[in-house]
Amino acid sequence: MGTRKNERRKLRFITDGIDFLGYIVRPNYLLVRRRVIGNLREKLSHVERYYYSKGGLTAIEYVKTLKWFHSYRSHFSKASTRRLLAAIQRRWGWLF
Repeated sequence: MGTRKNERRKLRFITDGIDFLGYIVRPNYLLVRRRVIGNLREKLSHVERYYYSKGGLTAIEYVKTLKWFHSYRSHFSKASTRRLLAAIQRRWGWLF
């Protein structure tokens, strides 16, 4: 049983980074994991498709959207995300 665990391990360079708590930890900086970014983009696209097809967001829906978006921004604030946040602001400027 011990050999099966060893077969799954891979040696990788430290410059590839270490996946930890939604971040990729590199020697000199942090990046946000791609899956986290994809989840955010999927949620934002869903908000646009669903709510704007109904004629827009109500005040309650807008506040709920801002709450979980600010949670993502807080997560992003620990990493190097200047370009990522600029791209999100260009696409979904109504959140900022």
